Amino acid sequence: MSDDRRPPYEPADGHGDEEATNDASNVWQPSEEAMNSLARGLDAHVERIRRIMQPLAGRIAELPVVKRQTDAISAVVARNQQLIKIQTEAAQAVAEHLQQIDFVWLEGLREQLAGVLSRIDFGKIADAIHRGLPPNWQELNDMVRISELFDITEAGYPTAWVPRASILNQLIQAETDDERGQIFAGHQAEIIEDCRTVIADVVDEDLVELAEMLEEMLTVAEGGHLVAAQALAASIFDTTLRFTIEPERISGYYAKVKAEIEDHKENASLSELRWGLVHIPAVAALKMFNAPAGDPVPDRFNRHASAHAVGRVQYSPANALIAVTLATSLVREAQEQISEETEDDAA
Repeated sequence: MSDDRRPPYEPADGHGDEEATNDASNVWQPSEEAMNSLARGLDAHVERIRRIMQPLAGRIAELPVVKRQTDAISAVVARNQQLIKIQTEAAQAVAEHLQQIDFVWLEGLREQLAGVLSRIDFGKIADAIHRGLPPNWQELNDMVRISELFDITEAGYPTAWVPRASILNQLIQAETDDERGQIFAGHQAEIIEDCRTVIADVVDEDLVELAEMLEEMLTVAEGGHLVAAQALAASIFDTTLRFTIEPERISGYYAKVKAEIEDHKENASLSELRWGLVHIPAVAALKMFNAPAGDPVPDRFNRHASAHAVGRVQYSPANALIAVTLATSLVREAQEQISEETEDDAA
């Protein structure tokens, strides 16, 4: 067989087929083509992982279901890259004696990497990420800093189901809480329109009355009565939480809600990601404050303050639109959960 047709891993000079068969300690060496091929293969796999995970890398990579897989890949890739670097440098330094270098471990590492990668369905990971995101997030372009949108959601701003992607982009660009509040207040008409659009899909008999209350809330807001709209939104928000996370007893309910939401955030599968994104702002909205002890009234939407600290600090155009958006997203997600459970039961 001519040199240009030899397999990537060939017997060392001076070792024929018969000797290779009889010598258990036979040493194999890669051709330069083999080393380059392996390096290109590693680069291709790393690039493929990067393209799939980069849009959500900041937060998705920390989800347990992804972390278990990416840790396995990273460990193998990191080992391979370091070993290839060391071996390549050694080969360059002693190029004239290349036939004396033992490369037998490269085949094992190649098989190890191939084994890890073959067990990972990258298509399913990408599909699960896509399905796990809210529909309005899926409309964002690839350049959007998704990790910042996670941070905005954790700060108490509703971002799932509503509002539309163009408003989400503005929230990402904003640098302060005041600017984000102004974005909600400044897009009253668009937010009301978005809320009406998603409410139209709420059809389950257990949620129809809440949908009717949401429609009335939007009509009130549309008429400029934002204080009344915020008060109604706060009540719908609370009622929907109790529908989604049933109270076990009268006391300690809000602590239970926050604990369950935090648990979903930390341990949710990719398919449960949207549920967490919908409910994470509820943690901020349920933050307790003790007015008799001198705690200041929250200036961002807060359920407790909306009920017990009525005034211009808590009631504002921004908070009204935040409350309206949050209440709408919770009801719409409740409908989606019911629909998905029905589909699973039918399957």
